[in-house]
Formats: sequence, C-alpha cells, structure tokens
Amino acid sequence: MNKKALLLAMPCSIIMYPTYSLPYIAGIFQGAGWDCRVADISIDLYRNVDAEDMMYWDKKAWESWRDRNWVRSFYDKYRRGIEKSLLDLVASNEIDIIAFTVNSYQKHMSLLASAFFKKRDPSALIMFGGVECSPFFSSTSILEEETGAPDMICRGEAEKALPQFLREFQETGDYRVACRGFAYNDKGTVIDLGEPELPKFSTGSIMPDWTQCDFSLYTRPGDFAVCLSRGCPNACAFCCNKTQSGIYRMRKPEDVIAEIEHAYEVTEAFAPHPFVHFADLLINANMSKLMEFCDMALRSPIRFEWQSYARFNPKMDRAALEKMRMAGCKNLCFGLESASQRVIDLMNKDYDISVARRIIRDAADVRIEVLLYLIVGFPGETIEDLVTTILFVYEFNDIAYFNTPTVLKANTCSPIGVDPDRWGITFRDYDGWYSNDLRNDPEVRLFRQFVLGNAVENDLLTTRSIFGWQDLSIVDFNSPAVASEISGVLYEFWKRGAGEDRAREVLAELASGESTGSGLDQEALEYWHPENVPRDMFLGGWFAKDKNTETQRKNITKLTLNGLRALRRQVLG
Repeated sequence: MNKKALLLAMPCSIIMYPTYSLPYIAGIFQGAGWDCRVADISIDLYRNVDAEDMMYWDKKAWESWRDRNWVRSFYDKYRRGIEKSLLDLVASNEIDIIAFTVNSYQKHMSLLASAFFKKRDPSALIMFGGVECSPFFSSTSILEEETGAPDMICRGEAEKALPQFLREFQETGDYRVACRGFAYNDKGTVIDLGEPELPKFSTGSIMPDWTQCDFSLYTRPGDFAVCLSRGCPNACAFCCNKTQSGIYRMRKPEDVIAEIEHAYEVTEAFAPHPFVHFADLLINANMSKLMEFCDMALRSPIRFEWQSYARFNPKMDRAALEKMRMAGCKNLCFGLESASQRVIDLMNKDYDISVARRIIRDAADVRIEVLLYLIVGFPGETIEDLVTTILFVYEFNDIAYFNTPTVLKANTCSPIGVDPDRWGITFRDYDGWYSNDLRNDPEVRLFRQFVLGNAVENDLLTTRSIFGWQDLSIVDFNSPAVASEISGVLYEFWKRGAGEDRAREVLAELASGESTGSGLDQEALEYWHPENVPRDMFLGGWFAKDKNTETQRKNITKLTLNGLRALRRQVLG
C-alpha cells in the first residue's frame, strides 16, 4: 500500500490562482509512488473570513502575516474554522507525512497548524519546505521554534533530494536518514545535512497535479503558474536572488508546453484561453531557449497568454518581441530601478539605459504591456539621479506602467549587506542603514519615495491625490540630512524645469515669504543648495515657522508638486 502525504499552504498566499508549489510538490510525491493530497488553507480561509479581514490577502497588507502576535490573534479569531478544516483533512486517513510549503508570510500560521497536528497525533511527521527553510532565511532555526516546530525541513529545491528521502523513509520508517538537502531535530539536537543538489532539468520532467486544485475558488480561475527557468544570472548589489537560487538553468521548452497543456485540461472549464504566470526570476536570460518556447507555443493546439519578469537583454530585439507577442506574451515586468546610468552601474544591474529605452518602445509598438519597477535611495544616488528618473517617468508614462517606487532595503544576504563598507554605509538599528557621509538616512529615503511616488502615482499633481502623505508625517524636516535633501530637490526641480534664473527667483520668493513656503532668512538661503550644506550644520531655521507641523508638511508638499509640474512641462510641454 502506498504511503500517504498531505501537502498544505497556509495563509498568506495568492488568491488569484493556485500557488505553484502545491501541485508541483504533489507531482514529486506521486512520482516517488506516494499518494499525496493537497489543500490550500489560505484560499479556504479567505473565502470565510469577515469582509473587513479580506484586506489582509492584498499584497500591500501582507507584512501583517510576519508579525507572530498578530497572526496568533488572527488564528484565535478564526480558530474554530481553521481547525475544523485541518481536522477534516486527516480525520479519515492515516497520514504518514504532513508537509507545508512555507514562505515568510506563511511561517507563523504554519507553525500554529503544525502545533495543532502534533497535539492531535504526536507521532505525525511534520515537514516544512519552501523559501523560509532555505539557508538564506531562517534555515534550521525554524526547527527550534517553541510552538509547532517541524520535525524536519527541506532546505532548497526538492527535485533531487525529496524522491531520495521518500524512498529511504518508506524503507526504514525513520525520517532521520542521511539525505543531503534536509535538516531535522533529533531529541533537541539539530542535524543539518547540507544543501540539496540543484536540478539541471536536462532530462526528465515532473508533471504537477493540477487536478486537486479547485480553480473555482480563486479570483482568476483560468490562470495558473509555470516556470521556464530557475536561478538568476544577475548579481544586483541589493538583491539576494543569485545567492538564494543558484546558477541560472532553463527547462526544456517542450516540457513546459506539455505542463501548460496538462494544466489547461483542468482550467478549460473556467476559461477557453488560459493565462499563464511564469514564476521565473527572469525569463529572457537565454533568448534562444525563449524563442524555442515561443515556436512551440505557436504550434500548440491551445492559445494562451502569459506574463513574466525579464531583464533588459540587448538580444531581445524587435523581431524577438514580435514573436513573443504572437506566442501569447501579454506583459513583461522589468527592474528598471533607476533611469540614471550612474546608479544602474552602482547597482551592478548590467544593462544600458539606451537598451532599456529601445526595448520599452519596441514592446509598446508590438502591444506588449511593460511594467517597470523603481527603487529610491541606493547608496551614492544623488538628487540629480533622482530627477533623471522622474524625467524618465514623464517621458514613458504614456506607453509603460510604473510600479509604486520602493525604498531600498539592504538585505543582509545581498552584496550590500555582506560588504557594507564597499558602498559606504553602516547598519545601525531597526531603521536599517545609513550612509557614512550622513546624507542618506531612512528619513531622506522616505522623502525621495514621496517625491518619486507623486511623479508616478499623482497624475494630476494635486494635494487631493497626494501620494505618501502619512509616510511623510514621520519625517523630521529640520534634521540636517532631511533639510538639505528637501532644499536640494526643490532647487534641482526648478533649475531643470525652468532654468537657473527661475530657480533663483523661487529662492528669492521663499526668502521674502511671498510663496507657499514659510519665510527663509538670507543666512538660510546661503545653504539652500546641498553642495553648500556642511554635514554637521543644523538647518532648523530653514523653514523658520511651524517646524515639523502639519502646516510645514503642507507647505513642503505644495512646493514639491509645483516643482514636479515644472519638470513635467519640460517633457510634455
């Protein structure tokens, strides 16, 4: 008799379509001769919570799920429904392994569910896998949690490691086997067997089991996910993907087409033309393989559209984009981050802004939608670089979409986090990192996000549609770094938007108090431009009235919007 496994996804995960890991890992279990049942507790719970709690499944609110205490309260609120769902899954059958796919948002809910299963049946083998168990996140520490700690974790990609473990476990009945890619807790001692061997996808293919997914529960029931590649060839200074995901590998295009056609057998009842979300970090590092996929997609009996992340690969010319569109490509998402070539080079993004411009325009011409991601506050980014990005936004806003800009987070596993001295930064407290020249601190980055965010989000450039008003409330406008940042941004806006003479006129208006800002005395004006601001000089008097009040915030907001209008006129007329 085949052994049985239960594979679970706890909140919070996507609600548009089933999470890819559930059917894919089920396929690995089944390929090893196991019976595997999957259950997306996240979507079940979403459809049964109070209307006001549905907001927590919006990605903008996902951070709540990282908070252990908040998750405990949420679990307690819906305890009866959650535990009934869990009990129903194991009530009728003896389960040999209960496995959870776990990311950082699912961690605490998964631990509580694990504790429930352990209390019901202490002999149940609990396994965690997913990104939260990789060596670059919590890794083995999750085995030492006080509540609901799993018995073992899979530490990375499972294609090689999991089948070997399942065979040995089936033979011995003991999960403490010497299989690379796992770690387990043996009577209080954590045994780490190292990272798993990475699959190369040169032979064989795992067919996900989509038949157990109830697509009708999701908000886009005709959608599903696949992947054409694993890993990342880039080495962006702020990113951990290359370290986490290993070398870049592409699957055989024919395997991916077969997977799409198999999934369509399930989704056809919900949508005649499916939409495929590629889970790749980027799809176009190997353009020849991507073109092979497109050729096969064009020969497939089903018509489907798809989207993916991509990079500005100079080999992705207009002809390639035309073929991609014919093969169903609807959307491409790029990490532009900045429009300043200097910052792009500092980030080690490895692309030329001229190539980005060409690809964006070519994609628009062939009717591929482009989404561009932006980051503010990279070490070494100047006000001039920020304004260059704003001008780029206004130049391309009619043919591309820009994501709400994010503030740079210097992850500890990224090149910046590993060697902060190289980028001239220091990690301090919960606020994160500070530049050693005292000019780039968390509040400065918040103001830059406010400025760029209004260029992206505030089409009318009015106070009624202001972006980031609440975030700006925590900024100390009179700190030396913030004061010089605001002064420099406003000066550059008017200089670039209306010329040096107009910039000086604006400063004169500010000095006399005749504009929307509070008056500046002559001494403060001498330090208006950041190049003239000594690092240690406190500029508390530069807005002489209403320091750090809502009035001052409104004045700064009005001045910022006026400057953005001047810049936009330069681009759009």
